[in-house]
Amino acid sequence: MTPRLPRDERDRGATLILALIFIIAGGMIIAALTDLAMNDLNNTGQFAQARTLQYDASSAVEVAIQNIRYTPMVDGPNSTLTPNPPSYCWGSGPTSSITFPGANAGDPTYSITVWCSTVQVPASQATRTVTLYACPSSSTLTQCEATPLVKAVVVFDDYPYLGTGSVNLPETTTCSQFCGQGMYIESWTYNG
Repeated sequence: MTPRLPRDERDRGATLILALIFIIAGGMIIAALTDLAMNDLNNTGQFAQARTLQYDASSAVEVAIQNIRYTPMVDGPNSTLTPNPPSYCWGSGPTSSITFPGANAGDPTYSITVWCSTVQVPASQATRTVTLYACPSSSTLTQCEATPLVKAVVVFDDYPYLGTGSVNLPETTTCSQFCGQGMYIESWTYNG
């Protein structure tokens, strides 16, 4: 018969097995948490890029609004006066584009093109209603109209204001001197 070992001696290996199980379980939990943290860090970068693209598209639309407010492009071969298809919003064409460099090293550079379409009603306070479409410059005009990053509808009042107590005079033709006396944004929609 084999001699019996004291109880302390028999449990020695069990403690080692419990310690190994604890280390393996802890390692698996830490690995899972690390994976979640990395996923969140990657998502943060993607959200930051999407936000930057939206900011850049909004900025390009604001440039177009300020330009077309005081310089309506309703005459000439590339007029924005016909609602379909839109035309460029500033400059001499064929597109109205702005390139926004990344803020930090490694950030993407976005080039945004803005297209404009104008409906003109000279004898009303809503003298011009301009629809603006902003898209990455890689988009075609057709793609941009269908799914713009930003679509804005802006209404301009081209009545001249004559001062306190007087009435604004109706503009009966395309404005030349009093363009953009009043303005409001009818809608501003993000799609991206």
